Amino acid sequence: NGGTFNGSRDWDFGDGATDTIVSPQHLYASVNQYTVKLKIVTSFGCADSVTKIIVINPKPVVDFTTTDTAGCSPFTTTFVNQTTIASGKIIKYLWEFGSINSKSDLKDPPPHKFVNTSSTTPVDYTIKLTATSDSGCVSTISKNNFITVFPKPHAAFKVDPKETLL
Repeated sequence: NGGTFNGSRDWDFGDGATDTIVSPQHLYASVNQYTVKLKIVTSFGCADSVTKIIVINPKPVVDFTTTDTAGCSPFTTTFVNQTTIASGKIIKYLWEFGSINSKSDLKDPPPHKFVNTSSTTPVDYTIKLTATSDSGCVSTISKNNFITVFPKPHAAFKVDPKETLL
């Protein structure tokens, strides 16, 4: 704090890793509680240290399935949330169903209807689910082209001639 520090810094991150720079960044490999210690020694030999405990929380493991992934328009399917977390709680969900304004914030959304307005080409929808834990950890899964909706056929015919004599 204030001015140039002339001395040494020794960081101990509590997982076997150390550093000596002013503001290190450290990536922890696993969920756990760690004791982080900083020890400084001035060029005069004066020393001080501080120890703090940090907690690395788990991220949600996001996954889902559905009853069916393909069908004719309009196609309705039910999504089953299979998201888990090692500890803590999941407090927020966001489903994105691949079309504008097609979202849900429910853990298990109601059956969702997909449409295909094309008369010849299947339409694929990417489904995305995001979960947020009570510690603020966020995970997302995106299943590209997960839902396929086939065009609805349009049955039609003409009668020619419209009337005839027997």
